[in-house]
Amino acid sequence: MRLWPRRKKYEYIEIDDAVLTASEEDVARMEFRLNKKWLSIVFVVMIIVLCGIGARLVFLIIIKGDLYKERAVANSMRYSIIPAPRGLILDRFGAPLVENVPQTDIVVILSLLPEDNAEREKFIEKLHTILSVPKMQIEDAIKTAQTQKQPEALIATNISHDALFSFIENGRTLAGARLVTTPRRQYLESTFFAHILGYTGIVQKEDLDTDKSYYLTDHVGRTGIEKVYEKLLRGKHGATGIEINARGRSLRITESIPAIQGNDLYLTIDAELQKHTIAAMKKAFERYNLSRGAVVILDPRDGSVRALVSMPSYDNNLFVNGISHDDYVALTQDPDRPLFNRAVGGAYPPGSTVKPILAGAALTEGIINEHTTVNSTGAIRIGKYTFRDWRVNGVADVRRAIAVSHDIFFYAIGGGYGSIKGMGMETMKKYYNLFGFGEKTGIDLPGEVTGFVPDPAWKEKRFGEKWSIGNDYHAAIGQGFVTATPLQIANATAAIANGGTLWQPHILAYWRDQNGTITSYKPHKKRDHLFSRHIMDVVREGMRMTVTEGTARILSTISVPIAAKTGTAQFGSGKKTHSWLTSFAPYDKPEIVVLVLMEGQSEQTSSASAPVAHDIYEWYFSQRNAQHTTRQENASIDDVE
Repeated sequence: MRLWPRRKKYEYIEIDDAVLTASEEDVARMEFRLNKKWLSIVFVVMIIVLCGIGARLVFLIIIKGDLYKERAVANSMRYSIIPAPRGLILDRFGAPLVENVPQTDIVVILSLLPEDNAEREKFIEKLHTILSVPKMQIEDAIKTAQTQKQPEALIATNISHDALFSFIENGRTLAGARLVTTPRRQYLESTFFAHILGYTGIVQKEDLDTDKSYYLTDHVGRTGIEKVYEKLLRGKHGATGIEINARGRSLRITESIPAIQGNDLYLTIDAELQKHTIAAMKKAFERYNLSRGAVVILDPRDGSVRALVSMPSYDNNLFVNGISHDDYVALTQDPDRPLFNRAVGGAYPPGSTVKPILAGAALTEGIINEHTTVNSTGAIRIGKYTFRDWRVNGVADVRRAIAVSHDIFFYAIGGGYGSIKGMGMETMKKYYNLFGFGEKTGIDLPGEVTGFVPDPAWKEKRFGEKWSIGNDYHAAIGQGFVTATPLQIANATAAIANGGTLWQPHILAYWRDQNGTITSYKPHKKRDHLFSRHIMDVVREGMRMTVTEGTARILSTISVPIAAKTGTAQFGSGKKTHSWLTSFAPYDKPEIVVLVLMEGQSEQTSSASAPVAHDIYEWYFSQRNAQHTTRQENASIDDVE
């Protein structure tokens, strides 16, 4: 196709050998129509665009206006955490055992950090200069917060007054860095309650991995009641809204959501009884040249713990903001192991404290009756082996055998002797387990161990040896392979005191939220009817005779009747002994069980536990009862129970 334009009158267009002609008027008319058509198209397009823009404006302003207004405000707002105080912990009479002390920390709001690397480096350098905190520590804190997707990085805790004044003077030049007041635990008379309360510590990475709701500024329970009841003690954080400008500078605080304190815990612990128990132990330590021991005091009516002492103790305040290296080394290298809670974590041979249980077991199994007697001349001989009594105890029935701790009697009922068949280890283990030995009591404290009750199959597997009658004899007097915790022995004694109910020991009485709502702990029965009523009476009478004419006559001077059982347990290869005394009072209507363990460092330890129990009972049934009467008007768990 070819096109030849002409400038004058005509234009010729040749298409496939045909020639078309058009006048200048026709050409103008066609051009006008073409231009008009394009103008119409452009006009329509413009109308459509304008309608679209209008619709979009209506959508953004009217329909989505509130949403985008909120987003715009959010772009100029940053929120900082207000740490929530932990709930308080109080004793059964409402005496506080902890308090929350404000400390000043420095945090950095990550969203306000300079994005430019050079500016961020200047920011870190300023913080380092103002606070005298190592740059590496600041960088690590920021990196940790970013990795954990935290809103704030904790730069320094419990800063000094000098650092505080320096920050106040210079900190306004640091966008995002701010002071925050954090409630910190302060344990009152800390060494008296350290093994019960435990302590808190600053949140670590593993805590954040377990629970994403924690912040790096939080403190979390590490052990003791603080750990067990962490969820109850934690409060609910608040927040402060901070308006910022385009440069990230803080302008003003626009809103504040207050933090809510955690629940207050009321314990079954009697703080004054705990203190007097420790005083009694220290007195015995000086007298017998000892340094280690434990006391457990229970209420046999519901398993509540009135006092729980492990000595030596430690200052749990050392751990709150991170213990120093020197302090930690001193505690961990102390041969007396002050961090170790002997009351729940120490497994010891229980010695003769288990004889009341095995006496009841023999009566229940028909191995003996209450009139069966056994004579002790000081020892018995089985083949080439001699099994000794701790003294020549003469003839005794079951009550007297408990009272004087007649070893030959218990050898006979455990492994058999003369006309007495003996229970054997399998049967003894059944009753050991029935009273809670070989299992955790379930107390609301961490670190509890099960102790151990052996059997013939275990010995065969462990040592490749057959069980012997000597093993039966040793198990029947709480020696050999048998071990138990002080708490287990106290709890078993409580079951005898109350007539046959084994409770789960507990330290929490109730908790109160910030609205005043009270929720009580519900005591839990583990087992009931452990012995028949008559057999339990026989066992209890034997324990009463222990005080009136047996091995615990020191307790006969107390104003109320007490039942008890002493025990001496050898350990190691030498002649060292642990001294035990387990007891309950008043005999006719028991309200407390007192278990004392004095860890042995010589043969002289055997008589160390009874004086401690004597001092505890003397105070409890004189001064404590008098004080309790005068405190009835005050808040106590008795009002809740």
